[in-house]
Amino acid sequence: MTQPPLLDHDPAGRRPFDFYETPAWMTLALLRRVKVAGPVLEPAAGNGAIVRVLQKAGHQWWSNDLDQTWPTQGHADITQRDTWRCFPEWNWAVTNLPFNVADQVVPIAHAFMLEDGGLAFLLRLSWLEPTAARQDFLNQYPPKRLIVLPRHDFRGSGQTDSVTSAWMVWGHVEPGIEVVTKAERDALGKQDGQ
Repeated sequence: MTQPPLLDHDPAGRRPFDFYETPAWMTLALLRRVKVAGPVLEPAAGNGAIVRVLQKAGHQWWSNDLDQTWPTQGHADITQRDTWRCFPEWNWAVTNLPFNVADQVVPIAHAFMLEDGGLAFLLRLSWLEPTAARQDFLNQYPPKRLIVLPRHDFRGSGQTDSVTSAWMVWGHVEPGIEVVTKAERDALGKQDGQ
């Protein structure tokens, strides 16, 4: 599927709905390290890249995206607490969360997380910076596990982001920090045919 064009009027060149497709190798790297079990919610599914990997791995899933042009089961606003009350039952939420709403969404999703479930959010590593908007949450609920990924060219421009991304995982997981090497990235990409 094609990516939406960059917004002409935005000096930062962000895409509509802050959409940047997640390559399959990133989700495969997560599933290698974290036992994602039970129904999985993909709350910001975009074109379904993460859902396709979950589906191939045999997971039950339910997808949502605010952008009504994407073929998801729901189109609710995940920045609203009531939205999370209305989602079908889920054990895990796995998504490449739009960075521009992460400060709002992560604490809400965390509040709805089941004791034996979890959250795996792909975010820029800079999200761990204790800004005024997230310092209290991060102080009380730092990610339990961090899976740091090699930098990726999300825009398809030939240049990587200035900060790398990581899976930030909360919930029923072994704590720790892990690094995905470029060699593993390349092997996972070949495995999925990328």
